[in-house]
Amino acid sequence: SAYFGPQLAAVCQAAPGALTSFVLPVATLTEATGPGGPFAGIASTAHIMGTARMGDDPDTSVVDAFGRVHELDNLYVADGSVFVSSGGFNPTLTIMALSLRMARRLAGA
Repeated sequence: SAYFGPQLAAVCQAAPGALTSFVLPVATLTEATGPGGPFAGIASTAHIMGTARMGDDPDTSVVDAFGRVHELDNLYVADGSVFVSSGGFNPTLTIMALSLRMARRLAGA
């Protein structure tokens, strides 16, 4: 689309490793196995996680249990990047639950 095309281009330019390590191999596999092959649709259904891991130790994680970035008091992360790995199911409800918990903490509830 007119909006997401430039956004995607900016992301790919800022993080070229993501393009070469994920998107291009999936495209190659999809092309090799055909449109109905085992790799069809992977790029649009993958849940990429773990880039801002949650944990207690700032040396091994990016955010605490409430999504606050260890090094900054006023920056929070509320998405799937806080998971240390991907589960077997869609993470949307878990992301929503963690985001609600974070919002309640920020609101002082």
